[in-house]
Amino acid sequence: MPSLKARVLGVARFLLRWTLRALWMLSIQVFLALMLLLVWVGASESAPRWLWQEFGQAVPALRISGIEGRFLTGLSLHSVQWQNDKLGIEANNITLSWLPTNLLHGSVDIAQAHIESLRVEQLRQPDETTEPLAPIHVDLPFAWYLHDVQMKKLTWQGWQAEPVEFNTLALSASGSGTQVNIDSLSLAAFDVQLQASGKLSLQDYVPMELALSAKNPVIPWQKQALTVQGALDALQIKTQGPAKWPLTLSAQLNLVRVQPSFKANLSWPSWSPEGLTDWLIQPGKLMVSGDLKQAKGTLDLNLRLKESAALPWPKAWPRRAQLAGPFSWQLDQGATNAQVNWLGQFGGMPWQLKGSYQQGNSGAAELDMRLADSRLRVSGLPATGSRFELNVPALQRFQSEFSGAVKLQGQWRGLIDGKGQMTAQLDQIGQGEQQLWRQLVVDLRGSVKDQTTDIRLSRDDVTAQALLRGRLITNDPLSWQGQLLRAEIDTPAAGRWFLLAPSAMRLSATTQQLGQQCWQQQPYTICADANLSPERWLAKLTLDGGRLGSAAINLRRNPKVAEPPLDIDVVIKALHLSALPVALPQGLSVAGQVSGALRASGNLKQPKANGQLMWQDGEVKLPEFAIDWRPITLKANFTGDRVNWVGDLRDQEQGRATLTGTASLSKEWQATLQIQGEQLSAGLRPMARFRFSPDLTLDASAKAVKIRGQVQVPFARVKLEDFKAAAAKPSADAVIVMNRQGQDPRLKTTPLEAMAIDAYVTILMGDDVRVSGRGLDTSLQGRLAVTQSPGSFVAANGELRFGSDAYFEAYGQRLTIRTGRFLFAGPIGRPDINLEAVRVVDDVTVGLRITGRTPNTSASLFSDQSMSQEEMLSYLVLGRSLSNTGAPTPAEQQALALGAALKLTGRTGIFEKLGSQLGVEGFALSTEGDSSDTKVAISGNLSKKLFISFGIGLFDQSQSVKLRYRLSPKLSLEALTSLESAVTLFYTFRR
Repeated sequence: MPSLKARVLGVARFLLRWTLRALWMLSIQVFLALMLLLVWVGASESAPRWLWQEFGQAVPALRISGIEGRFLTGLSLHSVQWQNDKLGIEANNITLSWLPTNLLHGSVDIAQAHIESLRVEQLRQPDETTEPLAPIHVDLPFAWYLHDVQMKKLTWQGWQAEPVEFNTLALSASGSGTQVNIDSLSLAAFDVQLQASGKLSLQDYVPMELALSAKNPVIPWQKQALTVQGALDALQIKTQGPAKWPLTLSAQLNLVRVQPSFKANLSWPSWSPEGLTDWLIQPGKLMVSGDLKQAKGTLDLNLRLKESAALPWPKAWPRRAQLAGPFSWQLDQGATNAQVNWLGQFGGMPWQLKGSYQQGNSGAAELDMRLADSRLRVSGLPATGSRFELNVPALQRFQSEFSGAVKLQGQWRGLIDGKGQMTAQLDQIGQGEQQLWRQLVVDLRGSVKDQTTDIRLSRDDVTAQALLRGRLITNDPLSWQGQLLRAEIDTPAAGRWFLLAPSAMRLSATTQQLGQQCWQQQPYTICADANLSPERWLAKLTLDGGRLGSAAINLRRNPKVAEPPLDIDVVIKALHLSALPVALPQGLSVAGQVSGALRASGNLKQPKANGQLMWQDGEVKLPEFAIDWRPITLKANFTGDRVNWVGDLRDQEQGRATLTGTASLSKEWQATLQIQGEQLSAGLRPMARFRFSPDLTLDASAKAVKIRGQVQVPFARVKLEDFKAAAAKPSADAVIVMNRQGQDPRLKTTPLEAMAIDAYVTILMGDDVRVSGRGLDTSLQGRLAVTQSPGSFVAANGELRFGSDAYFEAYGQRLTIRTGRFLFAGPIGRPDINLEAVRVVDDVTVGLRITGRTPNTSASLFSDQSMSQEEMLSYLVLGRSLSNTGAPTPAEQQALALGAALKLTGRTGIFEKLGSQLGVEGFALSTEGDSSDTKVAISGNLSKKLFISFGIGLFDQSQSVKLRYRLSPKLSLEALTSLESAVTLFYTFRR
């Protein structure tokens, strides 16, 4: 019988086997229940919502809404919000999918994570930390993969700061343990698209190696590559621009410190940037270092102007510009202060640029640039109110094309919707020798959306004023729309014109629309309107003079065509020329009626026209040249690319002429004009009047003029007038660099000087041509062939001679001109002279012979009897021998002066005796000037320090008195009085 112990053990074994069997069955049931639960949770669409309802209250800071999907295949969340007392995070429209089977292999594989928007906001000011960033160590025991992570919008908003938005973030990465591999990362913000790839380690200070690429339309080369190496305590960033922009940036960051620090160096070699082809940038650099609270740096910039530069650079300037100096900024109690102070030179002139900025005190912001005596100053910021001032006293200091002064000042408050006023004044603006205007003032007041502009222009020949009101439209394209309210133009020649009524205007870079503008000056009214769009140009101009006629021009053009055809209509109806407000040369008047119609076609290179223009009852008057030609008739017929004309004119005596010709209308135009006339009257009042009979042919083109033919002068009366007295002219070695009009006379070029002229014209003197005045009276005979070749001087070949009745009378003496010939064989101003003037006294014949080529002529005395030169001179100018004694009379003094002027007298006893009687030491006769300006000077010393000279013109009535007083051995003061007076201080030195 089993013992009690055995029984107990049996029962225990039974209970243990039963318990184990029950636990095993329970485990299988629990496992099956868990598997069923997991399958239900993973496969059921309601499971995610049920779990959030059951356990979401355990995380009160987290809110999730709009849960859809299954755990096995993926979830979509409408929004996820999390918030504590420091930070708030909100994500919207989240889509997640993963590969759960990879969990069996020990890895987490996120196939897709798409987020519509993510916003992170600081809810309070972050705590300041005095500890540097600590090293990290993250070692994940599994591998992970992120295949497709996309975020359309990421917003970060700091405490009391403007939000910063990032767009289109995309990430593909993987890793295990401490390593992270970034296959691709892209991000867009501030118009910059950033792409990155590389690897990093989640230990220590995160050592990394990354390759980045940035795209920005503002960057001229569009795309820039960067390399990032190192850890957060010594992060190296390097980048280099393309060949056209060879900039090299090297920076080192320390992001571990409480105040992250940095050092950066931007350098460049010698290069020419696009858009600044005239300049060559020399090697230089920009260095900066600091932290978030303060930084400082230096700039070293040097530029050289190329020899081939089109910039009108003054020749005397060094062709370089240089700017260097420090800059800095500080962060003081959350406000940023910045300063710049750069010094340099611009073309040899001092150049300074200073600037300062204080955050929170916009009125203290200032930019001040000085260049020699010019200055640009801006104070304040536009958003809160700024003032600006520009003063350039002399534009010619900085370039050689324009001259004058520029002033600009104004103030502005606000940005695109701000308002203010600006006044610009440009004084004495010129281009080369041409003055563009004396003064231009532009005054603008108002805002971008509503402003008025007052424009006032004045120059020597015109004054104008206009008032506009409108607004700037900042859409694409930028344009201005408004009205021309008032306008007025006043010129001495064309009179005063004013705008009759306001005119609408719209101006942009592509379209110009001008409403009808009507300008009036009684009796004429001019109206114009235009619409210049990218598709079609339409313009119309009409002139209405009432009973004085009218004219109209219509223009149509297609700007889309590379060489658009001309499409112009011109209609003129009985337009009276005499009343037209058109500027003509002084004294010239033109009258008559013009009628006709033209239709222009073709293009600018090959224009064509069809129609007719006629000038009837025409008149041309120019009193200065004794021209009074009327009536004139001229008819022009236009056929295709040619125009033919025929005309007839008469004068008020007995002259008449016909004009015929033809011309081509091409770009390389050519024209032929034939002039045939008889007894046309003209002259040069009051010196000359004549009648001429031309037979000329003119062939003209854009490059040259060819003149052939002859001109007969059957009648002429030329009277030589006495010239007015004037002050002494400058000596031959004096150089006039500026005349009284402020112009350089050496730079003047007349149109004829600039045109190639090929001329061969024969001038024939008739039987009734006489020259008289200034003691001369003679007829003039002969012929000249006047020629000129392109680029050469005017030449003449031929002979002019005095008639047999020629004589010369002066100082009471009359000399018969026995021979008077002028032979031309070269420059027209340098004839060969052969002139003999004789006088017969009793049985003695004496004379003066002038021979040679001007201006190197020589004069000599001759006689038919043997005698001295002094004796010949006495017979010639006094009419008696020198043997007759006695003081000379005033008339004889002037006669002897004439001899002195011809350098024939020398010193004689008569002058020595006269000088001693007057108490003048060194009394002498001499000559001054040359040619028609010759004067006889009687001079001498009244004392050791005082010299006096009295001059009388030989060929005019001019007189001059000159006094010179010696102040010291080297310093003298001279006073000259004549028609004009002058006082001169002379300093004498030897070298």
